[in-house]
Amino acid sequence: MPMEARLYEPRASADGGDDGLDVQRRISAAAPHWLSSSGCLLVETGQRQAPHTAEIFARHSLLPRILRSEELDATVVRGAREWTMP
Repeated sequence: MPMEARLYEPRASADGGDDGLDVQRRISAAAPHWLSSSGCLLVETGQRQAPHTAEIFARHSLLPRILRSEELDATVVRGAREWTMP
C-alpha cells in the first residue's frame, strides 16, 4: 500500500480482511441491486489481486474486465451489468 494511503485514508478503507478482498465482496454483492442496466462498477486494486476481484465480480453477475495502465502503475477491475464497448 502506498505510504500516502496509509497516512491519509480512513482505516476502514484499508481493512480488507484476511485476503484484502472483503470490500470487493460487499460492494459487488450489492452492485446488481443499484447499478443501472448499462452501469458498471470500477474498483482499483493491486495487480496480483485483480484476477481474484474479477472472479468475485463474476460470481455476482457482473461481467469483469481487468484494465491496466503501466504509465500510471494502476490496475482497475471493471464489472458491467451488460457488455458494452470499452
